[in-house]
Amino acid sequence: LLLAIVEEVGEMARAYLAMKGRKPKNKRAQEDESYKQEMGDVVVAIMKLANLRNINLDDRIAYTLRKIKHRKELLKALSD
Repeated sequence: LLLAIVEEVGEMARAYLAMKGRKPKNKRAQEDESYKQEMGDVVVAIMKLANLRNINLDDRIAYTLRKIKHRKELLKALSD
């Protein structure tokens, strides 16, 4: 499943680069699903892995958001 996540991220990146014109000759990426649709595939693959490993994604996301908020607060305090 981890390799499936990496594969989906690669497909999302290819579609994004084609859309933004960085790879304008990549016709296959332009014909494939959009990067927004590929993002959904990435999320589903992550959910499958979390389910298999009994990981509560709600808890993990909340933890990560708290960590980001704490870092921002630290950076703000250092810049004041």
